[in-house]
Amino acid sequence: MKNYKLLFFAIFAFSLVYLIFVGIFFQFDLEDNSLWHYIGWSWTQSDDILLKQFADNKPFGIYFLYFFSAKLFGINFFPLIILSILIKITTGYVIYLSLRELEQNKILSLTGLIIFYLFSSWPELDSGSIIFTETIVNLFFTLACYSIIKSK
Repeated sequence: MKNYKLLFFAIFAFSLVYLIFVGIFFQFDLEDNSLWHYIGWSWTQSDDILLKQFADNKPFGIYFLYFFSAKLFGINFFPLIILSILIKITTGYVIYLSLRELEQNKILSLTGLIIFYLFSSWPELDSGSIIFTETIVNLFFTLACYSIIKSK
């Protein structure tokens, strides 16, 4: 039984390290992120917070995220990559809690967490970039699901 737990811990540790490694070193699609970073940065350079010349299909909040990042760190993707990784780690933990609430099986819950980390580490399954609004939306969606599960 102890070897079984050790194996699961090793797989969990690998998937978490893999998520962090891929998130930091393999950012393939920074084109959209560059546009959002430019918009956020330009807010720090001018008083026109609306910047009517820019339009995109993203929620307005993403520009605030890039604005604060540009204000604190300048034009630098690394703080946003770290934030996105932390959001994904938190989302995985909420998935784990949800599975624990649904099924009192710790191994099944840990397996779901590992699958989430491995799939969200794979760039082709995650839009090729870790800094997307969907990363934040996934967290809020899983929190909503968890609160519904917890309320019953």
